[in-house]
Amino acid sequence: MISEGLTIVFELAMGIITDTFGRKVPIVVSFFMMGVAMASIPLFTKVYPWFLICRSLINFGVVIGGNIPLLPDYVSTESMGLASSYL
Repeated sequence: MISEGLTIVFELAMGIITDTFGRKVPIVVSFFMMGVAMASIPLFTKVYPWFLICRSLINFGVVIGGNIPLLPDYVSTESMGLASSYL
């Protein structure tokens, strides 16, 4: 529940990140961040706070890796907000 709320807040800053660095660098960073978070989940023995941190990093990577390549290329400008809400 908390990680999904953080994802919504992070998605607001995604436009600034994309405008600053382009599309390739944030996608590579997000995939690396998701890989590290997924690989580190079995290493921690406590659920709180480590699972929450790893889950939040995975969600941030999904937001960046999912929205950046798909929305500008395959969705028309008029319905981009609606398509973002479906993701």
